[in-house]
Amino acid sequence: MRKILIYLIVINLFFNNIFALENKIILKINNEPITSIDILNEIERLIFFEPKLTEVTKKELYEIAVQSISKYKIKEIEISKKFEIKNFDNENYVNSILKKQASSLNYNSIDELKEKMILNNLNFSEHKQKIIIDILWNQIIYDLYFSKVKINEEILKDKIKKQDKNSESFFLREIAFVSDNKSSIAEKYDVIKNDINIIGFGAAAIKHSISDTAKTNGDLGWVNASSINPEILSIIKSLKNNEFTKPIRVQSSFVILQLVETRKNDQELDFDNELKALINYETNSQLKNFSNLYFNKINKNIKIDAP
Repeated sequence: MRKILIYLIVINLFFNNIFALENKIILKINNEPITSIDILNEIERLIFFEPKLTEVTKKELYEIAVQSISKYKIKEIEISKKFEIKNFDNENYVNSILKKQASSLNYNSIDELKEKMILNNLNFSEHKQKIIIDILWNQIIYDLYFSKVKINEEILKDKIKKQDKNSESFFLREIAFVSDNKSSIAEKYDVIKNDINIIGFGAAAIKHSISDTAKTNGDLGWVNASSINPEILSIIKSLKNNEFTKPIRVQSSFVILQLVETRKNDQELDFDNELKALINYETNSQLKNFSNLYFNKINKNIKIDAP
C-alpha cells in the first residue's frame, strides 16, 4: 500500500507540472515533510552521480527521487532513536567515501568533487549528511546482527586450497530485487533488462535495486573468484565484459550481476590475507541481507501521508 501511495503521489504531481518553482509539501514521513524542492534537488544529485538517468522519463525520475529520499528519511528516523547524528565525528570515514566517489567521477580530490557539486547547485553538506546516515545505519545493522553472522572458516579454507595460485578477480555490479512468483520474476527481469539496454546498468541499478549498492550504481567492486559460489562463478565466467546474468536466487531476493572487467591475480596467493578477505566478504554479504530485512521491518511501522 505504501509503495502504491507514493507512486500515485508522484504520478499526480507529474501531471500537474511539478517542475514549477513553487515549493509544495509532497508527502510526510512520520509527519516530517518532503517538498517538491527536496525532490528536485535529489533528482539533480542523482543525475550528477549517474548522468544516464537523464535518459529516463520525468515521471520515472520523480519515482526514483521519492524512493531515494524516503529511504534516507526512514533510516534517519530509526538512527535518531539510537544516535545523535549531529554528534557524528568520524570525518576520516566520511572522507574515505567521498574520495571513492570523486575517483569514480574522475575527479582528483574531494575539493574538486565539492567544487563541481557547488557549480551544479548541489548542496555538498546535505550529500555528506546522507553518507553519515549510511554509516550510522550500517553501525545499527552491525550492532544488531553481527552476532548472528555465521562463518564456517573450514569451508573457506578449503575453498582457498582448491583455487589456482594465480586466480581471477571480477569487477561486478548488481541489481537486487524481490518477487513473489515465477511470472513476476520474468516480468521484472524484462523491465530491468530493457532499462539496462536503454540507460545502462548503473542507472538501472539506481532505479530498480533494493540493495544499498544502488547508491553506487550497483558496484560490488573487485571480487576474488574464491569468494563466489561455484555455480554463480561458472555463470560469471561465461560472460563477456559488460554482459549480465539472468536473475539468480540469493537468500531472500534475486540478483542480476554484470561483469565489468576481469583481471588475473599475478601475485602468488597469500593464504592468511585471502582467508581474511573471504571472511570479510561473507560477513558483509550476510549483513547486507540483514539490512534489507531490517529496513523492510521498520518500514511497515512508518507513517507515510499525502498532505
